[in-house]
Amino acid sequence: MSSSIKKIKFHNKKSRIKSGFWSGTESNRRHGDFQSPALPTELPDLVRNCDIYILSIVYVKNIAFFSLILFIFSSQIFAQKFEKWEIFEKKGIIQYEEQMYDFADEHLNRALEMNPKAYRSAKYLGYLYHHKEDYNRALNFFLLSLDTNPNQDDAHYMVGEIYDRKMKTAEALNHFKKSIDINDNYYKSHLGCARAESILGNAKQSVYHFNRAFEVNREKSMNLFSQARDKRTEKANKSSLALLEKALTVNPAHKEIYFELSSVYRAEKEFENAIRTLERLKYYLPHETKIYVMIANIYYSERVMHRRNNDYQAALFNIERALEFDPDNLQYLELAQELYKLNGMDKEHEETSKKVLRLTLEQFEDTE
Repeated sequence: MSSSIKKIKFHNKKSRIKSGFWSGTESNRRHGDFQSPALPTELPDLVRNCDIYILSIVYVKNIAFFSLILFIFSSQIFAQKFEKWEIFEKKGIIQYEEQMYDFADEHLNRALEMNPKAYRSAKYLGYLYHHKEDYNRALNFFLLSLDTNPNQDDAHYMVGEIYDRKMKTAEALNHFKKSIDINDNYYKSHLGCARAESILGNAKQSVYHFNRAFEVNREKSMNLFSQARDKRTEKANKSSLALLEKALTVNPAHKEIYFELSSVYRAEKEFENAIRTLERLKYYLPHETKIYVMIANIYYSERVMHRRNNDYQAALFNIERALEFDPDNLQYLELAQELYKLNGMDKEHEETSKKVLRLTLEQFEDTE
């Protein structure tokens, strides 16, 4: 009996802190109940209220738990809605164009992870790694982009340009042609074809593509070229140089501009720039003998390098290259004859002198 009373007192103390353990009827008679022998029969009411209290706590906790789950799920839906791969791609492209390369790298890769078919992301990653001179990674991304969407003239051009760097000329030409098939006015690919066809020994096709590239931007460069020539007649060479360089920027297939620009640089005694200009043209048309001869003459006639022997060696290299394309050209042979002598190459000088004499006599006989 005393044990039951202690238990009830314990719950009574709790009731001062937490309400809801006793019903209204029990509260009115609880003092009498403490003395009542029927107390044990009323304990179930107390237990029932305790159960309700405990269940209410569990219920509240469950609500909190499910609310947390709902919040996380809703956040994921929100993230999926507003963090689509297109957004990362757009960010990356803008950042690439703003030269924010590290940020662009991160966002373009994120877009590609979310959507492996995001061909624009792959293409711009190709441009990014090409800029960083990591040509193998650039090539992989360009090829990945083309695998998803092969109808990209610029991506085909970039693949061709990288293959050209790797001296895989046939592969380069293949992609340059694919680019032109998509867009015949993509002049960069025509220039690529001109170089590749020239290297492969197809001079006629090389000239065709170079001329086609010229026609695409003809109007853009002709006006600047005319202005530059007018400036030169006014002896305003610096202005002429600026106009010619600008003209080449808009139309790198304008052959006359290279020759004119080199001539102006030579008149200004900027011999290295004069040669560098001709080398730029030689890159696109490596079969063009006139370019080699002009470079050889500048090295022979002018002091370009610190040592004259180096000038003579460079001149000889270029005139020998011209003779590979036109071995019986008397003018080329006469320059080569002199350069062999200056370079101390007696055997070559003697053989070339005999050939010059023979061709001169044949030419003399033809004129009689």
